[in-house]
Amino acid sequence: MSTSTAATAGVLVELTAHPMQRAGAFALAALARRDHPQEVGEDEFGAVWALMTDDAAAATRRLDAKQPGAFLLAASYGLWPNCKMNIPSMRRLSAEQRAEAVEQWRAPRDPDCRIDAACALCGQAACGFFGKVDVPLAMSVEYRNTTVPGHAGLALCRGCLASFYALPYACYFQGGRAAILHSWDEAFLGPAIRGQVVETSRRIASMSTEKPAKTAYAREQVALERLRRYSHPVTADVSLIAFTNSNQEQEFSEYRISLPLAIWLRSTARQPERKAAWSALERACHSERVAGSAALAGLLVRQPHRIVGRVARYISTRTADSRGSEVGDEITGLVELLQSFVREVQQVNEQQLQEIVEVGNRAAALMTVTKKQVNTLVVAHRKPSDLRRWLHRCTVDWLLARENPALTSITDTSKPFISPTQLRWLFEYGDEAWLFRDLLFTAVLAELQRRGHQPDTQDQQEIKDALDEDVTDKEDEQ
Repeated sequence: MSTSTAATAGVLVELTAHPMQRAGAFALAALARRDHPQEVGEDEFGAVWALMTDDAAAATRRLDAKQPGAFLLAASYGLWPNCKMNIPSMRRLSAEQRAEAVEQWRAPRDPDCRIDAACALCGQAACGFFGKVDVPLAMSVEYRNTTVPGHAGLALCRGCLASFYALPYACYFQGGRAAILHSWDEAFLGPAIRGQVVETSRRIASMSTEKPAKTAYAREQVALERLRRYSHPVTADVSLIAFTNSNQEQEFSEYRISLPLAIWLRSTARQPERKAAWSALERACHSERVAGSAALAGLLVRQPHRIVGRVARYISTRTADSRGSEVGDEITGLVELLQSFVREVQQVNEQQLQEIVEVGNRAAALMTVTKKQVNTLVVAHRKPSDLRRWLHRCTVDWLLARENPALTSITDTSKPFISPTQLRWLFEYGDEAWLFRDLLFTAVLAELQRRGHQPDTQDQQEIKDALDEDVTDKEDEQ
């Protein structure tokens, strides 16, 4: 974390470099019905502080975190362990005594309450020193906000302290973990946090004991939804931070959604072609255990480089399962979306991408004219050496058929089937070579669909057998 060298004059809540303080500051602003933390005035600040104290005290009246109305009590174990809300000795007190203890802990700080120190985060006059009871994790588990014996703790001003108290309103809670979205793009961060404050406030006010259904990659889905719904261009990376400061275990995990990925995600909710292909991308990630929308969110946030391989396998399956224009439209739309992903997010060189696609188009034209089985490509794609031999055979067939009117009528045969440079891209650059091979594979299958060349029944069955062997091989490896 870093410290602001000069706080803005007259500003009560200053944004700092601490992601959790920033998220909490925007939550505080949302509770005060302001767009930005710097717009929060003294009266609104006091009203929000009182609201947060009342919510915490009301939750503490319950002894069990699973009781109705105890949402903040459950959250306190992960955010402020050892605070007045959750220490074991509190169980011997009455509900009124427990609430009173929380109100004392959260007593409002007077504007004139100052110590001889500057706030460690924003540089304004501090109102006291604070430790783990008030401040969540710092920037990692290794830099936890704990104080050694004799140390007074972290000097904080009223604004930064209140921002940490407002942090749970900015959090998505699941499985004992809190998660926040953070970005240096304040124009995005404000609405994103405001949306979560509305949902968290509902959970705090709810007296229902029914918990939201558990879904895989729920926090990743929330992050994607906020990005895709955002109505303005994003100008900075977005982070999804999952954390807990619990006494039993601590966690601080940050998943970075790069700016190119954030921009591409927004485009999939706005550009008609990409919006239509998004459902196909979700289906490509679907499995028996995880729904497609959840699996896609998990991949995009945690392992976006695996998207291309997942799509390649899905297209193989669809080619073997069904026939017809509907499947063709789905595959061609999905491949166009995939190519936009590798171009804009993975920053694949445009010339390289186009040349690989051209090789794919030539292969598809040749397969159409020579009635080559699609299964031969599916099998060859599994191993680099097999694919290289398959391409060599295509090169020979290309030379033999380049004067064939059926071939010359659908493609330009004056060019070589594949150049030495293209072969190097496909087989000599490690992980990038795998990416190019997947792009070639998907380009061939999409072009075959455009040309109406579909596998016959025997060909389809052989593709299915090859895909089943892949699954069996992976199970054997496990």
